[in-house]
Amino acid sequence: MGLKVVFFGTPEFARAVLEGLISSPHEVVAAVAAPDRPSGRGRKIRSGPVAAFARERGIPILQPARLDGAARERLAGLGADVFAVASYGLIFGPKSLAIPHLGAVNAHGSVLPKLRGAAPVERAIMAGFATTGISVQQMVREVDAGDVYASREVPVGERENAESLRARLASVAAQLLPEVLSAIEAGTARAVPQDHSQATFAPPLLPEERAIRWAEPAAATANRVRAFAPRPGAFALLPDGPGPRRLKVLEALPAPECAREGAAPGEVIAATSKDGLVVAAGEGGAEALRLATVQPEGKRAMDAAAFLSGHRLGRGLVLGGAT
Repeated sequence: MGLKVVFFGTPEFARAVLEGLISSPHEVVAAVAAPDRPSGRGRKIRSGPVAAFARERGIPILQPARLDGAARERLAGLGADVFAVASYGLIFGPKSLAIPHLGAVNAHGSVLPKLRGAAPVERAIMAGFATTGISVQQMVREVDAGDVYASREVPVGERENAESLRARLASVAAQLLPEVLSAIEAGTARAVPQDHSQATFAPPLLPEERAIRWAEPAAATANRVRAFAPRPGAFALLPDGPGPRRLKVLEALPAPECAREGAAPGEVIAATSKDGLVVAAGEGGAEALRLATVQPEGKRAMDAAAFLSGHRLGRGLVLGGAT
């Protein structure tokens, strides 16, 4: 028959999970998302992906600014068996978690207890993980600390960025979450306590973390670029001169064959259509990083050759970043 589910989520990751859920035997009686907000250059009020998708599919949508008494009263009136959550954003207190008689479950973008918190996808890439995954857990007051019903590992591609990895994880979650709900309905679900001593954390990304740190190893810088790509983008600072200085770096690869002894971190080693844009990295500038795709302020993303055709960036100049 399927369970009656209230789904909570806001961004594209959650929309993909919701799409999988409505294709399952379970009934989504309502979707809850963050309120519509101004976005884009015109600052027009726009719905997030979950709210827009729910309206398109005729699913009742709630968008409370917080889960207060009024919101809880509306939720209680929906008669849900379970709450299903994926990248929602608001904190659930004990009164909210107590509303559905089968509790609340959350699809989280890591293999718990690793990477509890708001940015598991980006933190996995930044840390250079070869694998990550999806966990479906019982929700408790402590963030991402509930017992785990099921986990599924997902490999992380060597050149994969946060957007592509998040999309693949959402596809896995869209399958795994309905499976867990079916097991809960059948009475066969078994939730396993996490080993809290092994917990690691994935705090929200900070704006200052976008700035490239040229003294970091080249591999770590490439990971930082992937973690912020394609939006909002890691960035370097061009040398002083006319025009905008910030240069987003959307794809970068270690280039050990280009390393040059005596270069300073951030120093341009090569800047030609043939060699591309290669910058010294690592302690003492002993490594090298090839900037494959970049985006100057106010411009489109482009490969390094296209960028260099319109910007004079000779060898020996030093790019800035984090200070």
